[in-house]
Amino acid sequence: MTACKPAVDRLEIVHLPVGQIHANPWNPNRVAPETMHKLREYMRREGIVQPIIVRRVGDHWQILDGFHRWTLCKDELGLAEVPCVVVDVDDKRAKMMTVNLNELSGDPVPHLMAELIHDLSRDTSLEDLSTILPYGEDELRDFEALLQLPDGLEAFVEEQAEREAKEAPKVVSFVVDDPAPIEAAIEHAMECIEGKNRRGRALAMLAETYADVSGLTFEADADTETPDA
Repeated sequence: MTACKPAVDRLEIVHLPVGQIHANPWNPNRVAPETMHKLREYMRREGIVQPIIVRRVGDHWQILDGFHRWTLCKDELGLAEVPCVVVDVDDKRAKMMTVNLNELSGDPVPHLMAELIHDLSRDTSLEDLSTILPYGEDELRDFEALLQLPDGLEAFVEEQAEREAKEAPKVVSFVVDDPAPIEAAIEHAMECIEGKNRRGRALAMLAETYADVSGLTFEADADTETPDA
């Protein structure tokens, strides 16, 4: 894809009349009532600390990101103006920007979130935190429970995940003009193989046999164990 001009040369926040801002017709994002309630309470406490992303369309401004914040400002917080960042993009880039701004975000690392929740709970109850943060009280308890796990368990879980990833079956695909000879050879080799993944193991056996006959040598992955045939 050819590089294009940035949507904004210099980031500036401008305050635009809330009535001149309109929703876009393609927004795929939906917010559950409970989450909307928490967003409402958050904005009442903190104000609007994240600008709306808009572009100029005719005689109004069109939202690319921040529809729900704008809705609360307009319908419930009584704001006449909202802080915005104006970008200059065509329809295609506007739609792509909506998707990216909705989806390009990280996921919390459980044990790090647990430490953060624990720190916040020193002077605020989990019940009160559940009204402030985007988690229910049960979820907050689950995070705190992670801190009570035995020492070394986290490292064990990570090592187990790495081991399972290494031991996962490898998928091989290729394109040939006439697959019949290969299929016949695999079917014949499968006759002397029992257990799981017979087809894959038969193909591996044929490759190893060819390597032996041809005098080919290769180094196996030191972390990979060869399964019993």
